[in-house]
Amino acid sequence: MVKFFRSASSIFQCVFVGIAILKFLQFLVFHRYQMKELAVQIDVDRITGKVSLRVCCEFGYDLQCAVPFAYWLHSNGKLGNTIGPMGSTALYYFNHHHVEDETCERKDNHVPDQMNPHRISNFRQWKPPDYKRYYQNALFVFNRPILFIHNKYAMEWHRPPVNFFSLPDLQFLFSKLSTRYKVIYHRPALRHEVNIKVHSYLKGYAFDNMENERLSSYNTMPLNDESLLKEYNISTLDDFAAQYPQYDFNEVTVNLL
Repeated sequence: MVKFFRSASSIFQCVFVGIAILKFLQFLVFHRYQMKELAVQIDVDRITGKVSLRVCCEFGYDLQCAVPFAYWLHSNGKLGNTIGPMGSTALYYFNHHHVEDETCERKDNHVPDQMNPHRISNFRQWKPPDYKRYYQNALFVFNRPILFIHNKYAMEWHRPPVNFFSLPDLQFLFSKLSTRYKVIYHRPALRHEVNIKVHSYLKGYAFDNMENERLSSYNTMPLNDESLLKEYNISTLDDFAAQYPQYDFNEVTVNLL
């Protein structure tokens, strides 16, 4: 009986060790895959100590997390090269070693934990650049303060739009604000009847990995907000981008700040 229990114990130990090894190997494979999929890659030069960044995350995450971190590095003389999607130079104007890479497509989520936009853990390394001061110009000057309305009417998580301004919402906003402010309206793929990739003025517009789904959704469930724009004489970000082709899409945006 004792031999039996010893034998069973040995078998149990072998199985336990085998499972532990399998779990460890799964962890290594998963971790390696996750690192390859991260949309923000950080590299520290062992000699100079400078930090280089490759940023291919969502636009909002870029502005909220990556750019302030890069600007903090720049302010402390620690920033090396930065790489970003097409149109990202306007965001990283402070780094003369910034490169736009066509293969750097914006991905949804996939950011390192230290750049989690829902939980920024270290504000000591977070310093947003002053875009308004840097891009102050005499080209975009109006007799009223500018007010941006960004309408996020888009497919999210493979589901229909949720957090957007409806037509009644827009009518209320336009009627109350258009006489007091220079309202500039933006909705991605506003001209939904045409694939926005064909518009020449959208050079530098970085499409993310959900864009094809979003583009198809505009044809099947259009918002039909164009009539309201005409009724209240509302300018769109697309209008300015088409009017000033010497700038890419993000350059127009920051110059309007």
